[in-house]
Amino acid sequence: MTLQRLSVIVIGFVIGCGPSHQASVARVQQHDNNLRVRASFDMGCPKQELQVVPLKEEANAFHPDVKYAVLAGVSGCGKRATYVYDSARGVWLLNTDATPDRERAAATTAE
Repeated sequence: MTLQRLSVIVIGFVIGCGPSHQASVARVQQHDNNLRVRASFDMGCPKQELQVVPLKEEANAFHPDVKYAVLAGVSGCGKRATYVYDSARGVWLLNTDATPDRERAAATTAE
């Protein structure tokens, strides 16, 4: 078997072993839900009332059109917080205190 033919087989195997597009989208939805669950607990706010704004996104390795947040702003119930995704542990971490919007606005104005 030639090296070229072996390369084609290996590349085909690697591409064929990746997750389907649908599976990648489902994983992003679970990723987002995990953020909402964590933020809901930290902020004392039902996850249905939270608004999530992706601040930084990365593309899925197998499907570049499927993007997932790695840094996100979350607001709800009069509070705001920033979360960062720790990919090594697979968890969202609170990156700022979940402070009331009024306090954050006052602190920004005072600076």
